[in-house]
Amino acid sequence: MEIKVSAIDWAAGLFFGLAPYLDPEPSRALRDEGISDPDVISVLEAIGRGAAKASEIACRLRAARANLSRLLQRLLDASVRNREIPFGTSRRAAKKGHYTIQDPALRFWFRVCSPHRTR
Repeated sequence: MEIKVSAIDWAAGLFFGLAPYLDPEPSRALRDEGISDPDVISVLEAIGRGAAKASEIACRLRAARANLSRLLQRLLDASVRNREIPFGTSRRAAKKGHYTIQDPALRFWFRVCSPHRTR
């Protein structure tokens, strides 16, 4: 007798079970990349919850936009996040860039799991 488990049930067990295996995944992935700044999780949570521009991220974190530039660059260098620029715009046009989380597991974690951890 074969028991079929749906992808939703499988993900629920990995991320939301009694002892979820992937609960410490964001901190583990960032540690593997050599990023240990505690503000990184806050920045990634803001991006995962919909903040796409540097000004939106700074507003949600109640921080100065200039203070986030070094942190955002470290995330870009570690291939944790992307900066998408509209076609025809120069790479130096900072106000036109939109930030997304590049890694699919981290993107899922910060978009779906992180907002519901307290439940």
